[in-house]
Amino acid sequence: MGRSVSRGEYFRHFLFGASEPKDTDAYLLSRFRLSADLHVTPYLRMFAEGKSAMSLDRDLQGGRTTAFVDEVDLLNGFVDVMIPLGDLASVTVRGGRQELIFGSQRLVGPGDFTQVPHTFDGGAAFVRIGDWTITPFWTLAVPIINKYKFNDSTTDQHLFGIFSTGPLHLLPVNLDLYWLGVNNALATFNGTSGREHRQTLGGRTWGKIDQTNLDFEVEGAGQFGSVRSGNIAAGMFTGVLGYTLPVPRLSPRVYLEFDYASGDKSPGGNVGTFNQLFPNAHSFLGYIDYIGRQNIISASGGLIMTPVRDLILSLQQYFFWRASDRDAIYNKAGAVLRPGTGTTARYVGAEVDLLATYNFTRHVQFYAGYSHFFPGQFIENTARPGAATSCMGPFSTRSEQGGPRMPSGRRRASRTSHIG
Repeated sequence: MGRSVSRGEYFRHFLFGASEPKDTDAYLLSRFRLSADLHVTPYLRMFAEGKSAMSLDRDLQGGRTTAFVDEVDLLNGFVDVMIPLGDLASVTVRGGRQELIFGSQRLVGPGDFTQVPHTFDGGAAFVRIGDWTITPFWTLAVPIINKYKFNDSTTDQHLFGIFSTGPLHLLPVNLDLYWLGVNNALATFNGTSGREHRQTLGGRTWGKIDQTNLDFEVEGAGQFGSVRSGNIAAGMFTGVLGYTLPVPRLSPRVYLEFDYASGDKSPGGNVGTFNQLFPNAHSFLGYIDYIGRQNIISASGGLIMTPVRDLILSLQQYFFWRASDRDAIYNKAGAVLRPGTGTTARYVGAEVDLLATYNFTRHVQFYAGYSHFFPGQFIENTARPGAATSCMGPFSTRSEQGGPRMPSGRRRASRTSHIG
């Protein structure tokens, strides 16, 4: 089975004019995936998927880096062995290269909108007990090392843990419970660098509220461990409340959301910065992808509707503040977008996203979108002297084939996206 994605993007004043050598550019991204799925018996499966990611004429900061170009690589290559344990239980053991998709994907997901998705080498077991699935796993991350050769995993980045999900029968809701561990050879958070041993304990629940049109989602996680000799104490929380209006055919849903991820109280020493791990980051905190789930407070709301069949329109508004005025602002990849020194300003800015998605068939999807970032005092106070005062984010075009996959004066940044 094959799947292709093409996306044209246009940025104006990328990174609020601080990008070198150019801050305005238009370019084309393409990605191709070809897979083979062999079920030898009901108990033995072999799956392989190759990937090619390419970028044409990208001149923004870094140019055609490995974040955009990985022309030959193995994304998935694993063997499943299923062991039945009666009508209500089974164990499936998986070994090899694989994408990991857990829960909301706020902390672990393939990053499917990202040009080069996350993948891992290792093993996992899917234990099914009634309506619940428990997944212990141990993996090594596969970083992008070479644009034109298969990439190998590295012992410098371990990801392991247990993820469980199922219905909470006492209430009409669903529940995720998880432990996620990382062992990274080198990590840096607000002036503290060294080997990172970090454990994440968290949970998530979601569902409908009685017989109303209200829906909700709540997720929270705490982190502990060490970076070199400094102790880790960090956490995150997300709450979403939605309401589907009883309007026939349009099915409009409005929602309010609050997000918090801790920041560090002072440079060096102990670490209070939340580590967002390997998220499907584009789905959260704005489609322009400037804001990551680290040292951030966000209040947002939106409207989603279906005016005609297969057409989905959405409007989203975000407001961002630093959780700690002594820590940086981080982007969706966990890298520093702007350092936290030099100002105590907390207000980062606001972003508005407009998106239209149309499904021509179950294999072909088109979208067009526009995002604009209105910087706040923190961005203004940390601006590079002489930088441009407005920034306009990407315009993108994307097409997908091969079926849906299972489970983002004043300087301004804006983004437009289009899938075809």
